[in-house]
Amino acid sequence: MSKTDVKFTLTAFDKTSAVLNRIDKRMSRFGNKMKSVGKSMSVALTLPATLLAGSSLKA
Repeated sequence: MSKTDVKFTLTAFDKTSAVLNRIDKRMSRFGNKMKSVGKSMSVALTLPATLLAGSSLKA
């Protein structure tokens, strides 16, 4: 393996690593946003339904 081959391989590895790091960051941000949406939906939908069910049982 020549120096050129090693340099090309390391350069390709560095570029691939950089791309994968960007993908990882974007997926983490997406996951955090989905978690936030899930919590908001849970509060917005479940809480009113629970209160409604609770008030109907008392009546």
